[in-house]
Amino acid sequence: MPPPYVKTIREEILYEYANLISRSAYGSLQRGFITDRFKKLRDGEITISGTVREWEKEQVLPMQCAFCNSTTDLTADHLIPRIRGGNHSADNMVLACQSCNASRGEKGIFEWLGLKEKDRLHRL
Repeated sequence: MPPPYVKTIREEILYEYANLISRSAYGSLQRGFITDRFKKLRDGEITISGTVREWEKEQVLPMQCAFCNSTTDLTADHLIPRIRGGNHSADNMVLACQSCNASRGEKGIFEWLGLKEKDRLHRL
């Protein structure tokens, strides 16, 4: 059942599509992500075909940590931390192992890794 802010049939379709995107991206329903995708779809900031292209691009990325290449304990990580103004969009998300995600915390990527390591990063 959609939340109370979903009022029309069009919005219900967009909300369900946002659920599908969440399942594809995370393997589960992530409420904050769903709400963000729903609002962007509703407000015309993204289109359904645009989100399909995002999903297709994600499928060619290796299922590994963007920072250390680990393939275990992967989580979604914000490139720009939310506390620093980063949003919950696909453009700001990468896979990171729990160790890197926890170690990085609220630091920016280059603050965390240092500028010397910038060239060894996966092309984000």
